[in-house]
Amino acid sequence: MTGEWRLSCGDALDFYDTWDTPTTIISDGAYGVGGFPGDPRTPAELPRWYEPHIAAWSAKATLATTLWLWNTEIGWANIHPLLTDHGWQYETLNIWNKGTGHIAGNVKGLTRLGRSVDKREHASRRSPRIRSHEYP
Repeated sequence: MTGEWRLSCGDALDFYDTWDTPTTIISDGAYGVGGFPGDPRTPAELPRWYEPHIAAWSAKATLATTLWLWNTEIGWANIHPLLTDHGWQYETLNIWNKGTGHIAGNVKGLTRLGRSVDKREHASRRSPRIRSHEYP
């Protein structure tokens, strides 16, 4: 790996103020499956969980910043309007079919908690937005 990068361990909300302008943001946060303490139990609750993160990313990002948001298809559908509201533009979708072998425990099937095991990466970029307070 070349160039400068930084890995911070802890609650991401505690580190955004220390960021320089990011070139790339990679998020593997909540999925709305109750998978960790604080992960919402349903995808419908994801916008509330992601709002402070997306606001912080948006404050630091430029038009050159790429966001890779790892989530499920349903998670993305719930989060996408919030990204659009903050000036992000959808670019592409990558599907990572991890199969069933990665799941801990003795699970036989194609779903966990009734949700697909595919992991989807959604790339977005900041889109130019004219705001009246920036352009009188």
